[in-house]
Amino acid sequence: PKMSVQQLREVERRICQALERLPGPMKGSYTSMRAVMADMALQEELERAELPQTYRLTESAGMLSAWPEGRGIFLNADRSLCIFVNVEDHLTVVCTANAGGGAKKAQDALELAESVLNALSASLSFEFDPVLGYITPSPAKLGTALAFSLVLTLPPVLSAEQVEGIEERFPQVCVEVDGEGGGAAHGCIVFSRLSLGITEVDAIR
Repeated sequence: PKMSVQQLREVERRICQALERLPGPMKGSYTSMRAVMADMALQEELERAELPQTYRLTESAGMLSAWPEGRGIFLNADRSLCIFVNVEDHLTVVCTANAGGGAKKAQDALELAESVLNALSASLSFEFDPVLGYITPSPAKLGTALAFSLVLTLPPVLSAEQVEGIEERFPQVCVEVDGEGGGAAHGCIVFSRLSLGITEVDAIR
């Protein structure tokens, strides 16, 4: 939040250089946030892909200084990889699996994320503390700095008590359900709750 426009642009320049070296299916193109905001077709594509709109942040957090200077989005060809630059963090890597892909697609997304981080680590260094783990602007992300989410369609018989039961059984995740009763299926998002005090393997499990 305290970065100047010059510092934001320098971080953007270094990250873009690293992104240009991504090989194979990770290859893609970078679009500045100013260009994204002016491109309605690209905004609609991002909405259809259901990519997280992490650039919609509150000014009170100080994350919108000099917005949208020095910020942008990198997308690979099939949109399975989206990288936000200088938004909530200096670098936010989002790997997604298409709906209906099952466990294999989810595994592919995890492997893609690992490949991207390994490739970027060859050119970029990340702030790491032996106690706190990876240092991020949000204390909620300290530790692994990893977050996972799964979108499910559940039968309409799911009750609030059943949702609470899931969270009690698996305290490391949080469950949000869209819709209540009415004979319609529920849209359910299950996402990870913890990143500090656990390993990356534990977070995935």
